[in-house]
Amino acid sequence: MRRLQLALLGNGNLAAQLTEQIRASRPYDIVAQWGRNDVIDTTGIDLVVEVAAPDAVSNRLPAVLAHGLDAIILSVGAFADPRVRESLTPFRRQITVCTGAIGGL
Repeated sequence: MRRLQLALLGNGNLAAQLTEQIRASRPYDIVAQWGRNDVIDTTGIDLVVEVAAPDAVSNRLPAVLAHGLDAIILSVGAFADPRVRESLTPFRRQITVCTGAIGGL
């Protein structure tokens, strides 16, 4: 069975903890991690997990979705702004939204 190829959008403390847990217990490979100023290259990526901040959802996630990728979002607060929801709708990709506490499990 092919291992799922993940990219993390964010490179802070939560991203480090998530990376450690995934590598220790899940059949996934983290093959990319993008910080605030990194160029997003989606080559070979199956799924993106956002572990940054609400502004990453509004500013960086559209580029990910435009490449045809689905995403898991931990920065739930980004969706309080209806403009963010509306800006992501045209991409017609699956976006799973979960809180940091649930995502961290």
